[in-house]
Amino acid sequence: MIRSLVLLAAAGAAAAYLYSRQQHPGARRKAAAFPDDRQLEERIRTALADIVADPGAIHVTVQHGAASLRGPVLPGERDRVLTAVLDVPGVLQVTNLLEPVEPARPLAT
Repeated sequence: MIRSLVLLAAAGAAAAYLYSRQQHPGARRKAAAFPDDRQLEERIRTALADIVADPGAIHVTVQHGAASLRGPVLPGERDRVLTAVLDVPGVLQVTNLLEPVEPARPLAT
């Protein structure tokens, strides 16, 4: 009796797996299409190079598609940075730890 139940459960699990594969055949391909975190970091840094005065001052980390940005930015750059990072394919979320700083004023002589 127990053996029959185990076999029935195994057959049900196999049937559910096969049904799922038929309903979502591209699921594996979609998962493989997402870039890994290191690729996302590089794409984000490339995007920042065109937007901020000092892209090297922004520390970028990515974990499972969630980007975290930390560092100084000019007040007018912050919104553009966040929008650009969210537009990077594969980025799912952005944590804003950016610190707005005023530009340095030239010394009066």
